[in-house]
Amino acid sequence: MKNPNFKYYQIPSKSQLPNPKQVKIKQKVGAKLVVLGFRICLVVLVCIGMYWDLMLYLPPSLRGRRRYIVFEVISERGIDKKALLKEILDSIYSLYGDVGASESKLWLIGYDKRKDTDIGTGRGILRCAHDKVEEVRAALACIHSVNEAMVGIRVIGISGTIKGTSRLRR
Repeated sequence: MKNPNFKYYQIPSKSQLPNPKQVKIKQKVGAKLVVLGFRICLVVLVCIGMYWDLMLYLPPSLRGRRRYIVFEVISERGIDKKALLKEILDSIYSLYGDVGASESKLWLIGYDKRKDTDIGTGRGILRCAHDKVEEVRAALACIHSVNEAMVGIRVIGISGTIKGTSRLRR
């Protein structure tokens, strides 16, 4: 009588057993591939780290020159920062296209709404490339409405540093 819990295994014949030399070669090749993969990953991580270090510590002589534009917005009602940024970007894209907009490197540093007046006024700072200041000023001049509210944007001044813009904002 056979026990159902007991499993019978066939013992392989000598011809069915793997060659011990081939087994050792496969193990060595597998180990070498693992080490090679580890080394490649390590090299990639080191290269990424070196690139990141270069990105963080770019000397001032190699950085792009920037200008900061201080502007004032006068509108019928209060305008939030996101709507204003969207309108500024739409204006610059419609005037100069994708290439011109990307070359201007436009960035809205800050925008404050004035709460003490009846009409919606606010002041903000735009950062752009030093050679694209006139294009950005033209794009600001082309904005007439934000969120269906009539708007006028007046450039107060241009500075090479953020510290200089704090003097212009007074």
